[in-house]
Amino acid sequence: MTKTTMLRTSLLAGAALGLVMAAAPKDAHAVSYAYSALEIQDFKATNTFGGFSTFNFVAKQISADINGTNVTDGPETKTSAGSTIDLSQVCVGSCGSFSENTFFPAPTPLANGTYAVADQYMTDSVILDANGGDWGAMSGVQLGDGDAVAESGTDHQLQWDFNITAGELAAAGGSITIDFSWEQRNFVELVTTESGDTANATQSFSIRVTGPENFSQTVFDESLNISAGQSPASASTGTQTFFSNTASATFTTAGNYSMLFNYDVAANATSVPEPGTIGLLGTGLLGLGAYGMRRRNKKAA
Repeated sequence: MTKTTMLRTSLLAGAALGLVMAAAPKDAHAVSYAYSALEIQDFKATNTFGGFSTFNFVAKQISADINGTNVTDGPETKTSAGSTIDLSQVCVGSCGSFSENTFFPAPTPLANGTYAVADQYMTDSVILDANGGDWGAMSGVQLGDGDAVAESGTDHQLQWDFNITAGELAAAGGSITIDFSWEQRNFVELVTTESGDTANATQSFSIRVTGPENFSQTVFDESLNISAGQSPASASTGTQTFFSNTASATFTTAGNYSMLFNYDVAANATSVPEPGTIGLLGTGLLGLGAYGMRRRNKKAA
């Protein structure tokens, strides 16, 4: 093969490969997205009695991770009523579209690049005053093409310890009821665009009371959970608009009690290379092989 022939072949090969690589991004739209957010406002307990002996709020941890690159904040504990906890937003990737403590409206799927983000706040923990308590948590992930894995999440516990005396029970006619009221919005969403992509968005919020003689009562328990795997999909549930909610707990035995509020949100996703991208690259390389075969056959003739 002469130098001229070698140069021509190299140029053609480079041009063909360049066309493949130029066309590939246009075909590469595989995205996996998941988002979960919960906000509670004006949470109140309407019946006060005895004394709340201790108060404890634990923001256990918030974290965001893409392919092993991890950012976390927490854990942090507060032990006085009225305290505020606001762990800093954590994010890996394209974070510019996310603002601190702004969870709604949900981000637009397929926009904003690749990211894993988590955030939380608790601006008022006093549930026995006229203002009520406010808290929220958010978790979101999105991936483009490329065998990537992302996850984010938050985990929290809010606890009051209190005592009900025999005298208080007698004065109340043998039973005491605490009524809870609050404004709530919670929403989960996911999108996958290619077979092999997966996405999960979950959240939970529960109120449980424990007490004497193995007393345990679940006052409120709500979970949202959506999942997509191995096929293109989109799904969402919940609402991005505040609505009113209530619950109550009744006590008929004197003793020491603990009221436990648990809430958490989580999102995770995986994304694989789009089949069309792989196929396009293979077609281009196959074309180069056929071109070389034709040249060799022509030269032999």
